[in-house]
Amino acid sequence: MSKARFSYYERVVVGDCGQARSLGVADKTGMILGLPEESDDLYHVSLDDVNEAVLISEPCLRSTGVFGKREDIYDGSSVRVSEEGEILGFTFPEDSQ
Repeated sequence: MSKARFSYYERVVVGDCGQARSLGVADKTGMILGLPEESDDLYHVSLDDVNEAVLISEPCLRSTGVFGKREDIYDGSSVRVSEEGEILGFTFPEDSQ
C-alpha cells in the first residue's frame, strides 16, 4: 500500500460493505486510531457508540472531514511494566496534579 488515505484521529463513517455488515458495524461512526501497514489496507477504527475498535479496510471508510484530538481518546493514563511483563504501577492524570 502506498500513502494512507486517512489520518490519525480522523472522523470516519463505516460504509455498508460486506466486511462492515459481517462485523455488525455498517453505518457507524468512529475515529482512526491506527494506520495500515505496508502490506494491507486495514485501519484501526474506534467506534463511537460501542466503545470498541475494529479493523476495517480502506474502501469501507468515508471521511467526515472532521479531525479529533489525541485527548479525545487517550486520557493520559499509563502503566509501567517490567521486562518480564510484571505490572509495576499505574499513573492516572489526577495523580500528576
